[in-house]
Formats: sequence, C-alpha cells, structure tokens
Amino acid sequence: MLRSNNNYNEVLPHREEGSGLLQDAHKIDTKFLGQVVLDSSIEGLLSDIDRSDSLAAISEIYNRLCSTLCYDQTTFLSLNDGAKLKHEVDKHRDPRFISQVSIDRNEVICNDFSVIFAKLSLSMFPDISLSIRETHTGMSNGVMHTSSIVDGAGIGRLEADPLPSFTRSDFLRARLGLLPIGLRSANDLIPPDDTYHKYHNWNDPGNLDKLLETIQEDIRSFELPVVEAASFAKGALRAAIGRVGYNVGVSNYERDSNLISTYTLTDLSNEEISKVSLSEGVLRVFARDASDWGRN
Repeated sequence: MLRSNNNYNEVLPHREEGSGLLQDAHKIDTKFLGQVVLDSSIEGLLSDIDRSDSLAAISEIYNRLCSTLCYDQTTFLSLNDGAKLKHEVDKHRDPRFISQVSIDRNEVICNDFSVIFAKLSLSMFPDISLSIRETHTGMSNGVMHTSSIVDGAGIGRLEADPLPSFTRSDFLRARLGLLPIGLRSANDLIPPDDTYHKYHNWNDPGNLDKLLETIQEDIRSFELPVVEAASFAKGALRAAIGRVGYNVGVSNYERDSNLISTYTLTDLSNEEISKVSLSEGVLRVFARDASDWGRN
C-alpha cells in the first residue's frame, strides 16, 4: 500500500471534497503500465468473467485478486525501519518485479496490487479511466499509501483499496469468506466491521487457552498467509478481550526467515498479564501470570 516520495516536502497534498484525507490523485501512467507484462497465471484470472455487466466484472476482478494475492512479509517487517521500507517500496514499484507476480509468487503491497488491478481492468474495458490516489501515512521517508480509482460508463467512480488496515484487509477477508469492503464509490458508507464477529461475541474472555486454540484453528482452516495470520490473531485477540478492559500490544520480528509476532496482554493498570507468540501458524503462551489472568 506504499509509495516512497523523495521530494516529500515539495508535494502539497490536497483535500478532496468530503474525503477528510490528505492525498494526491493523478492519472495512471499508461507508459509505465506498458512496461509491466503480467504473468499468465494472473491474466488467467479473467478467463471466465462475463463482460456484459462492467460493474460486476470489475468487482469480480478485484475479488479474485484479493483471493489470490497476499501482503509481502518482508515489507511488513520493514514498516518501522525507514531505510528498509523505502527499499521495499521501490522494489514493488519496479515493472520487472511486478511482472513476476503470479499465483505462486503472490506477495504484494499496495503499489503492485494497484498496477495489476489496472492492467486487468483495462484489458477488459479499454475505455475506462484509471487514476492513482496517494495518501500520506505519516511514516518515515514520505512513504504514502496507494489505491486505484476506476471511472467508466456502467461502472461509475470506484476506489479500489484492499488494505484500509491489516486487520481488515480484503486479502484477509477474502480468505475468511467475507465480502470485500475495499471496492466502493465515494458515497458508500464504510460497512460495520464484521471481520471478528465471532470474537466480539466471545463469551469466555478469561479462558486464554480456549481463545488461542480457536484463533489457531481459524488460521489453519482458512489457510491464512503469514501476514494475514499475524493480523488476524491481533484483531481476534483485541476483539475478544478488549471489551473486558485488556489491551493487546504487538511486535513483529524475523527469525530464520520466519515472521514471529508477539502479543503482549496487559490489564487496566498496564500490568502485563501474558505474552503470546505466533510463528508458522502456531500460537504459544510463553509468559503468564495465572493469578491475574481472567481478572475483570
């Protein structure tokens, strides 16, 4: 979802009417698009889409991409490191790198997702207008969040943004069997978050073992990719125990090329109650004060 801007201080973002967001939108560079040659497995996602309803077809392109692609682990681990993050963002802007994305090599960020979505949409509907919206994130090195805007007859004006947040991304929601929320018109209201409906209604927040077992079962049964699994565990823990006053802090690091996520659970007085780690789809408790856990 990111773009680096070396002239950050020279860009004056504008506020689009009704958006409330600092952002910069511009027409997509068709010359750049021409340098990207999509992998045949990505082009194959269009094979049986009905073109007779352009809005339904664009929606199906978006849905299939969200079901196929996932967020890049290396970029995810670089989010708090300005130099590494810039390197990763620049890599995902390279047409040669984007051309290598496939069903098997499917880790992307917002930049390459936007380009792939644009290429597929234009291949079906050459007359549509495509723009890129860049929103300032406040992260280091002027990194910006990127989304696509599609405008055309029978489609209207739609914004495609699969990553409004990691815990609500359409990469995650698609794998959970939930409807996408990131393809919408400017007038659409953001729907209520049903990503963690089961966990918002969790009736035993004091039973950590049962909660972790359920989260791990969901990660495995839905076959969540690495970043989506880490984000899901974070969202599920916060939904289940946040309503009784616990907080969940998260840190991520890499070990032996694997993403390790640590979730620190604290009570109302900010006293640590437990620590949980997620690695390769397995949740483990590695610190717990049994006398405090379950206290409301």
